[in-house]
Amino acid sequence: MFAMALLLQMCRLFAQSELNNNRTSIVQMSLPINLIDNNNNESYYLFDFSFKVSFEKRMTKSLCPIIQIGYHGPFTFDIETQETQEQIKTNGLNLQFGNKFYFNSNNSPTGFYMSPQFIFNTVKLHEDGSVPGGFIRIQDYGLVGLIGYQIIKSKGFAIDIFSGAGIFRRNYFDNTLIENPSTINHNETGIRPHLGIKFGYAF
Repeated sequence: MFAMALLLQMCRLFAQSELNNNRTSIVQMSLPINLIDNNNNESYYLFDFSFKVSFEKRMTKSLCPIIQIGYHGPFTFDIETQETQEQIKTNGLNLQFGNKFYFNSNNSPTGFYMSPQFIFNTVKLHEDGSVPGGFIRIQDYGLVGLIGYQIIKSKGFAIDIFSGAGIFRRNYFDNTLIENPSTINHNETGIRPHLGIKFGYAF
């Protein structure tokens, strides 16, 4: 409800500033945002912490491909187990691509849209605690469905506000970080909510 209210408010504020014909491409950046606090599985929201850059181009009414590349880290957080608490540093990559279907016939990518996208993440976690050289590599991939609203102002400033949900598959490798391997489910499937905002320039 909050996300939809925010979308509607942004629509009212910027509706008069949209461009419909002159700008067809957008480069945008999203900052790391953590909206999920899951104490049972910290890696569940690990991939919300990333700097991402995306590019999209509206080619036809129904074809607006988008690609996004991101960097996870460097961040430090705690993983608690039954035996100990470890301090973890992360680094990794994000890849996301799909298509945006806008609900209008404009030439520029503005207004309400729906977007199916494929997501792939790979992250390496290094431990600063009691297991020297220990690490875990996590690979995360899945499909996400987003709905959002994108605004382009008269000088090219662009804002994209979106929310949605996705299904993901996660695999854990090189489990040398935690002393007791049974504390980690090496393969899991789940559903993750998505909510965010991106800023950029249209041309």
